[in-house]
Amino acid sequence: MRELISLRIPAGWYIKKNQILDIEPFEWKSLDSSKKDFSDYFDDEMFIAVHRATGMQIEVGWSKWNDPKGCFILLLLEPLGRIDPKIDFVSGLEYDWEHPRLEKDLQSTKEVVLEINQIMKEVSGCC
Repeated sequence: MRELISLRIPAGWYIKKNQILDIEPFEWKSLDSSKKDFSDYFDDEMFIAVHRATGMQIEVGWSKWNDPKGCFILLLLEPLGRIDPKIDFVSGLEYDWEHPRLEKDLQSTKEVVLEINQIMKEVSGCC
């Protein structure tokens, strides 16, 4: 079985979900596994990370259910309203889904990793 993707996660990020395997979409049939469908590897909610200080959220999912001809969709979402430190940021924030700060269609897992790493770095104010 393949491993999960490897990311460079700066301090201040909380990973709520990571089910992105280190596999390209076109490779899924070559896996020796009990999983039989494309949707066993690629679904509409594969990755969620929240930046603790800003509440910014990164989401990644697959655009077409059980269809290898789809693509990854990466969203950077801003929280609605200001962040209250008394609220559990993991479950207590609502997001502006109608106006994502960033939306990208990506074809490869490698592109997803590069984009996530870059966004985390920028939101964190890292180098």
